[in-house]
Amino acid sequence: FAGTYSCTGAGGTITIDTSNGGAGTYGVTANHGLSVGDTVFLNFTNSRDTTSFNETSTENDLVYTIVSVPDATTFTVTARNAANAAINSDNQVVVFPLKAQPLVRNGTINFLPSTFTMDNTDVELAQTPLNSATVFNYFLPDFKFSGALASQGITTPEFQITAETSAVYQANFLYNGIFNPSNTTGISSFKTGTNALVLNLSPWMGIATNPGLGLGAAPQPTQAWTSNANVSTLIDQFNTLLLAGQLPADAKTAIMNLLGGQIASISTGNPCMISMSGPHGLKSGDSVTITGVTGGSFSSSINATFLITVPAGNTTAFTIPITCNNITNLVLTNSNAGIISYTNATPSTTNIRDRLRTILHLLLTSPDFTIQR
Repeated sequence: FAGTYSCTGAGGTITIDTSNGGAGTYGVTANHGLSVGDTVFLNFTNSRDTTSFNETSTENDLVYTIVSVPDATTFTVTARNAANAAINSDNQVVVFPLKAQPLVRNGTINFLPSTFTMDNTDVELAQTPLNSATVFNYFLPDFKFSGALASQGITTPEFQITAETSAVYQANFLYNGIFNPSNTTGISSFKTGTNALVLNLSPWMGIATNPGLGLGAAPQPTQAWTSNANVSTLIDQFNTLLLAGQLPADAKTAIMNLLGGQIASISTGNPCMISMSGPHGLKSGDSVTITGVTGGSFSSSINATFLITVPAGNTTAFTIPITCNNITNLVLTNSNAGIISYTNATPSTTNIRDRLRTILHLLLTSPDFTIQR
């Protein structure tokens, strides 16, 4: 650390002050943590001969033994008994303690958990980073992947290595990274949860406050980010971060349908009819979990998982194989029906994690993300 010094002359006392680093550096106080008998290497910025007053350059830059320690920012050493021992010049010095300095254990510790040992990914991704077969770019610059992309005039050179098999491999690779390991801390990692490349979703695992990424807070900041009231904003934030805001509206709708949402009404009868506030995108035979329904009378608990039936031509309702006897005191405020199980009033960390990972997986496996990246 930096300091200033004064010297009484050859063979005299050099006093080092670490409360001041020299001209223009006031306010850099450093407790030196040294004791009598400790050694330090002193690098004098400029010292002068005691007789000629010429600069002595590095002649006084030596290891010194500490003679006294008046206080936490001052110590003294004995000057060389020579004509050119250090005396005041611009009196700046750099102190190198030859002992371990005391550690101050406070503040916030951040760490990067990724090991980056991804190894070979030729099978999963049809290519491995830093293991190219050639230094030349063999993608044709005007290549357009046939189908919807080509019809829109989108040029996609990297899609030359895309085929049905490689697309499935890539989707599986992303799934295995996003949905592993099985913790509820918001941490996912590739490959298959091995911490080679870590994804940190923890900013969205709790209450919907501003995650600090310039994206703002959610409509209901007292609820979880994944709540029915906030999940649309959550998807928009991920869309901004991952797809530069290019996610089509119908793709967002498909994600919302998979996640499910609040039930609009329940009709009496057998089978029991569940109506949603908008198109649900479900099909007969889908497994749907219902949670958060209170009141009413049913032949068995309605808060369960069912194989549903979607009436022909109906896009907003489906039936479940139980009887709804009556809807007395029925409350649907915190209800939820969807393929991904979720308890809206008091979601568990597992509920939150699964919704987050589902959204992320659907975004990362979309052609919109692939084109952006």
